[in-house]
Amino acid sequence: MKKELFLAILIGLLVGLVIVFGVYRTKIIFTPKNKNTTLETSPSPEASADILSNLVIHSPLNETIQEEDSITIAGSTNHNEFVVILVNEEEFITTADESGNFSISATLEVGSNIIQINSINEDGKLTTEELTVIYTTKPLIETPEEETADEITDASSDSNDQDEK
Repeated sequence: MKKELFLAILIGLLVGLVIVFGVYRTKIIFTPKNKNTTLETSPSPEASADILSNLVIHSPLNETIQEEDSITIAGSTNHNEFVVILVNEEEFITTADESGNFSISATLEVGSNIIQINSINEDGKLTTEELTVIYTTKPLIETPEEETADEITDASSDSNDQDEK
């Protein structure tokens, strides 16, 4: 009986090891191989051109708060590049002039407005800037009510009446 029990345990261990080895080999076969080789590259003029953005936004400034619903978006990029401007969900497409300047007018919605400016060169490389402009209908600066001419004359006549008494 001891021999049979020992033989059953040994066969069970061997079958278990075969199954574990099969699962391990299957996992290795179906796992994508990552090549951990480090490539050292020296910076090239083309790479530095990708890093430096040639898109400059002149107006509006990021996080501007304004009381008017119309806005002019102006900036500069390389000459004759396509410029795609998204104001919330509205799309404007223009081309920079010979000096690289562009400008469009858009209407803002009340609250926060996301403005995304994309410049696309002839190679298809995209440069993106994103701005937030807040349009409010409430006055930014509350001014005290100015005295009207009637109030001033009433006040001066009251002071004259008091002088006479």
